[in-house]
Amino acid sequence: MTGISIIVPTHGRADLVGKLLASLWKTRQRLGENSEVLVVDSSPPEEAALIRQRCSEWSADYHTEDNDVRRKRNLGIQKARFNLLFFTDSDCEVDADVLSQHWSAQVGSGPAVAAVAGRTEWCGPESAVWKVLTFNSSFTAAFSFAAWLPELPWATCTNLSVRREVAVAVGGFDETSPLRVYGEDVDFGIRLCKEGYRIVGNPKAVVWHHRETLSTFGAAARKALSTGRADYYLGVRHPDRLALEFPMPIVMVCLLVAAGAVKAALKGEPPWLVGAAAVWLAAFLTAYGLLSALAQKDRIKNVPFRMLAGLLDLAFELGRLWEAIRHGRPARAWTKFVYVEQQLAAERLRRVVQMWSLALGFLLILLWTW
Repeated sequence: MTGISIIVPTHGRADLVGKLLASLWKTRQRLGENSEVLVVDSSPPEEAALIRQRCSEWSADYHTEDNDVRRKRNLGIQKARFNLLFFTDSDCEVDADVLSQHWSAQVGSGPAVAAVAGRTEWCGPESAVWKVLTFNSSFTAAFSFAAWLPELPWATCTNLSVRREVAVAVGGFDETSPLRVYGEDVDFGIRLCKEGYRIVGNPKAVVWHHRETLSTFGAAARKALSTGRADYYLGVRHPDRLALEFPMPIVMVCLLVAAGAVKAALKGEPPWLVGAAAVWLAAFLTAYGLLSALAQKDRIKNVPFRMLAGLLDLAFELGRLWEAIRHGRPARAWTKFVYVEQQLAAERLRRVVQMWSLALGFLLILLWTW
């Protein structure tokens, strides 16, 4: 049937689900086409009852599934009645014209266009961690792909429409990864493109993402660690998108710790290299904060925020390295997954700063042990 099926996975967030459904009601009325909303929930009973109530208030269908975002989206694909699927998340709100923008972009495109990606902007109060995230584009860059790229290799599922027949043809979202969330949207988009379909950007289609679900540094660090783990599995699934990488700072820390532990065990000496690893890490982050501020002609008062942004990069690398070691694939220590072709050029300045910071960190270790 002709129309749009809106698929929303959630776990908890009853208040945010209510706000999302209210905003979806407005855009559905403006669309003028058949539409439905499928909320797929894995909340505990009390929260589930609230979400079911919100669905009843805003004419949304309520479904349950395990706490796995891939299974939830696949269930939505299975249950959808209409030919166009629209994916968004429960911590988002949509612009009043978002469905109309997706509909017109899909209708005006040829059969090779399988999907349309819109722009996702952040909304809500900025907690202190957002000062740090300002200097770490990995948390925000993918949300703006539709504004930068006329054609995308993949898109986030905060603002993505896909022809249902194509989503079914490529097998939906991959459920084989051990991770319940992160990386599934990247893999889905890449598989679409490998099958010869196109994902086009429409920056006029706007979704708003609430900041409150990423409001502490701990939450940001956990997300960085998890996306690093997902990066490993993406490399396994799509080895053609791996490229050589500069030495990762976290590898240097691990080597110092390992060398210290081995020396202490063999010679009965104090594991001074373990302490050296901590000194080196502090030196690296300090140098990284200072050099990146100088390179960007930024104010010195932002150095601590840049240092913490560098620490989030280390959490990402730790997640990737952990999975590589666990699966006996040490080559991932010197390879990186290329998410978009422009990534290599965009990261050049950050990698130059990182390499100089590595060198300065080791210089400090030499002086400390002289």
